[in-house]
Order: sequence, then structure tokens, then C-alpha cells
Amino acid sequence: MAKGNWPKLILAAVLAFALGLALARAFQVAILASAPPPTSEGAQGDVVQTDRQETPSQPAGIRAGDRAADAQPASRDTSASSGKALFQQACATCHGIGSGDRIGPDLAGISARRERAWLIRAITVPDRLRLERDPITVELYDKFNRVDMPNLGLSEADAGDLIAYIDAATQVKLDAK
Repeated sequence: MAKGNWPKLILAAVLAFALGLALARAFQVAILASAPPPTSEGAQGDVVQTDRQETPSQPAGIRAGDRAADAQPASRDTSASSGKALFQQACATCHGIGSGDRIGPDLAGISARRERAWLIRAITVPDRLRLERDPITVELYDKFNRVDMPNLGLSEADAGDLIAYIDAATQVKLDAK
């Protein structure tokens, strides 16, 4: 191969790689857009309103107030109801709550494992976390076959509603055991 062809070959390889990434991303978005939302009949469990407020034991290395479960919105039931509809529409294709991993991780008990600020960012700007090489995001990306969580354009309020619903659905699953 002539010396003058190397730059063209490298450029062609880079363009082919970029095209492959763009196609993979488009395929992922198309799958998410075309998937019907799951029915609510037993798939995720209904949110049950309870008067008791249990606090799980404090994991080592996490201060009170850092976990998402420690920062409850005032209208928890309303948030959970809004979060349920949003979860079924935007999240249930890739995530379950107590039903095991899917395309992405199972989210049961996520508030006990992750800080609320991280959860909000993971929901609202997952692409930015990956670009920043956030260690948790990179670990999840590698574990789940290098599938990116798409940025769905959700607000912080949406993220709060989703977290409220996931917490309530997790509690329902725990109460059922």
C-alpha cells in the first residue's frame, strides 16, 4: 500500500466507526420509541398508600440525607402516581422494579444504594455522566452490553416523581414478601 493512502484509510476507518455508533444509537432510540408501554396489570405492582414510614438501616459510608429515600417530597403519593405513568411510558422497556435486570438494571431499592443527586443526574442527563466518565455510569455501561441510557429530556421534577414511584413500588414488593 502506498504511503499516501494511510491518511485516507484512517479517515475511512474513523468515519465507518462513527457511522456504526450513529446507527447503533438510532436503532436503540427506535426500539425505545416503538415499544408499547407495559400494562399495569401486575407488571410493576400497584402503588399502595401507607401511613407508616420505614427507614432502612443506614448503609456504611452514606450520611443521613444523602440517600434518595431520605429526601421525600411533601406530596409523595401524588409524585408516585405521576412517576408511575412516566415510568411505564419512558423506563419500563429497559428497567424493572423487583423483576430482575432487563436491558438496564433492576431499580428496586435504588434509593438505598445511590445518592439522590446522582439519581437525578442519571435520569436527567445520563449522556453527560458517561462523557464525564462517572465511575458508576461506566460500570453500568460495561455491565449492560455497552448500551447507553438515552437522554429522554426529563426534568428534575420528573426525576423526583420517578424516584418516588420506584421507592413506593419497591416498598410494595417488600411488603408482598
